[in-house]
Amino acid sequence: MDTNPTIIGYTCILAFIEQSNVLIDEQIIKEIEEFVYSSWYNGNEDKVPNFSELTFSERSF
Repeated sequence: MDTNPTIIGYTCILAFIEQSNVLIDEQIIKEIEEFVYSSWYNGNEDKVPNFSELTFSERSF
């Protein structure tokens, strides 16, 4: 199975939402899902996701 930091982060977000019974607007979920799907393009799979702004940034080590 292939994964990247964005997919792992999204999985954690979904687990938190489910466990805390937080209600999230469906449009927001769709926007986040589009962000997650885009994580496989343009080298984004190697970048750090920012779920607040739905952007990617370069890793800084």
